[in-house]
Amino acid sequence: MFFICVLKACSLLLHVVLCFEDNDIVRVNGKVDPKWDFDVITLEHVFSDLEQEDAAKSAMERIRDALMDGKPARSVTLTDFEKDAVNHLCLLTYETGHICGKCCRI
Repeated sequence: MFFICVLKACSLLLHVVLCFEDNDIVRVNGKVDPKWDFDVITLEHVFSDLEQEDAAKSAMERIRDALMDGKPARSVTLTDFEKDAVNHLCLLTYETGHICGKCCRI
């Protein structure tokens, strides 16, 4: 899971597949098979994306319920994973600071 998190922090992901024999490289299936390697990694990424989507969906349902009750999005407790999943939405009531000032005449 840690490795996938590092990948998600990247701006660009390049998938390099090895297509040659090398006795120093241990292969899970014991042979050079670039298509198999590519398919396995792609499937891992698909599972990770589905997990992220599930987290976002769950978080958004709870945030929507809070908003419909007139409460700000920040009133919903989210895991770090859920926060990452909904962060791109830029919800105005999620992270808001308040400054109170007093007007006075000079």
